[in-house]
Amino acid sequence: PYHEIGHAFMKLGEKLGAHQIKPTGPMVGIYLDDPHSVAPADLRSFAAVPVEGTAEDPELEAIVVTGGRYAVWRYTGSYEHLGD
Repeated sequence: PYHEIGHAFMKLGEKLGAHQIKPTGPMVGIYLDDPHSVAPADLRSFAAVPVEGTAEDPELEAIVVTGGRYAVWRYTGSYEHLGD
């Protein structure tokens, strides 16, 4: 479920530190599915951060977000209430 992405951000930070990769921008969550029409177990998301360079790590994946217009929603608060 989407509200559990905090764990992915923590793991991402640990992996970047282990490979000495420095972020070049803020961390972002990329959510691919509508939680009102997709079962929680089938929701797809990425915990992401822009970086320079690469790392050979099977748990890290490079994705490219192409330019364009995107809807953005900024949430301030704990992950506990994110789905409310």
